[in-house]
Amino acid sequence: MKEREIMEWIDSLQKTIEYIEEHLTDRINYDEIAKQWLLRGAASDYYTDYCVIQNIDDYGYDFFIANELNKWTRENLYNKEVTGVDFMSKMNFEEIIIPKQKYVVFETKHCSHPIEEYIDIRQNLVTDWMPSSGYQFSSNLELVLLHWRPLSDKSNRFVEICIPIENLR
Repeated sequence: MKEREIMEWIDSLQKTIEYIEEHLTDRINYDEIAKQWLLRGAASDYYTDYCVIQNIDDYGYDFFIANELNKWTRENLYNKEVTGVDFMSKMNFEEIIIPKQKYVVFETKHCSHPIEEYIDIRQNLVTDWMPSSGYQFSSNLELVLLHWRPLSDKSNRFVEICIPIENLR
C-alpha cells in the first residue's frame, strides 16, 4: 500500500471507532431484531424486503417491516406441534392486509446502491408527477419493496415504490 492509502485507511478506521464509541450505549432492541429474522425465515419471498408505510402526515408516518407469508405458514405460525416452539404467541406479530387499490409503481435502476434514486423518485413523484397526473394520493398503504438478494449480485439491487392513488375528485 502507498502511504496515502494507508493514511486514508487509518482515517477511515478512526472514524469507524469514533462512531462505535459514540453509539455504544444505544439500546439495541433484540426482541424486534429476532422477530424480523423469524419472519424472514418463514417468508415465502426471501429475495424481497417489504416495507409498509401508512398514516403519513406532517409529523411523520407509521413504518412496518413486513414479510409475505404463504397461507400454510400463516395458518401454522402459532401451532406448537408444527413449529416446535411455544413462544410464538408472545411475539405479538401484526397481520397487515393490503387492500385492493390502484397503485402507481416506480422502480429505480438496477444497481448496487439504489436508495439515493429512490429518494429522488419519491420527491419527484410528489412535486412533478402527481400534480399533472389527474390522480391524488389515497390514504391506503404505501409499499416499498427492496430487492436486495441474492447478496452475491449487489449490482442488481433495486427498489419498487408503490403509491396508492385515486382519481381526482
